[in-house]
Amino acid sequence: MDLLGKSVTFQTDFFKPDPTETEETNPNCYGKELALYLAEKLKERGVETQKILPEDWGWIVMAFRKPFMLWLGCSNIDESVDKWNIFIVAEIPIWRRFFKRIDPTQQINELRLYLEEIVAQIPNISNKRWDLP
Repeated sequence: MDLLGKSVTFQTDFFKPDPTETEETNPNCYGKELALYLAEKLKERGVETQKILPEDWGWIVMAFRKPFMLWLGCSNIDESVDKWNIFIVAEIPIWRRFFKRIDPTQQINELRLYLEEIVAQIPNISNKRWDLP
């Protein structure tokens, strides 16, 4: 079961896509520099992210894996080099739900607050839009 937290889309030329990163994702699919930026800013707030992982749609910043996985997804929008999307996902495996009730609401909300702070500080940002789950 996946639970989506808050997501945000915005425009900025602050993050410069590296053409070689698409070797790990898909053609014209960027977000590695954004993911690295988020990981660093979370670290400044005391959140030690575990990994930055490529996906076919962009990049994952893994916040933690237990008792469930909580991560941020980062990608460009419509193959652009200045339009970006960040979203929060909590993944709770089915087998874990059978043995223990897990409520990720508190962790999602904490990560949302950090994300709001971080996005507010991104240079040259415009067209920012928050979407609620």
